[in-house]
Amino acid sequence: EEENWWVPKVFRAHKSTVLAVSWHPNSTILATCSSDGLCSVFSAYIKEVDGPADGRPAFKTQLLKMDHTNGAWINDVAWSPSGDVLSFVSHDSSIFFVHPFEMNGGEPVFQKLFLKDLPLRSVQFISERAIVGAGDDCTPYVFVQEGSGWVFKGELS
Repeated sequence: EEENWWVPKVFRAHKSTVLAVSWHPNSTILATCSSDGLCSVFSAYIKEVDGPADGRPAFKTQLLKMDHTNGAWINDVAWSPSGDVLSFVSHDSSIFFVHPFEMNGGEPVFQKLFLKDLPLRSVQFISERAIVGAGDDCTPYVFVQEGSGWVFKGELS
């Protein structure tokens, strides 16, 4: 009984290969990205693991679907330490910053920055207001939140 912690659940949400996943800090929300050009956010709430629902959406409920890359693969996805910001990078040399729980006319607040160089392959928050991305240019880049937006701060060398 005490080793009965494993509750396998499977769902199909993308039309192509899932390239990365990122757990929200609250452990009941999952972000996924794929070679189908979609970044999605799902409820990963499982009653047997997480306890009473308390208004949380059911397992595999799609909370957000983002298709802003014109079909470009989305290489990686990451949550900020608080879970207030979601970032993902795509093969069209762009990085996105999404505030999925801040709504602007019913849509989440998001920002897209284009890079002048090759695409990023991975992103990792280093603080609530700073993220590092690295990819095909062999150079890590730093982005920071300034005011209400995100800006490219420079290369790590």
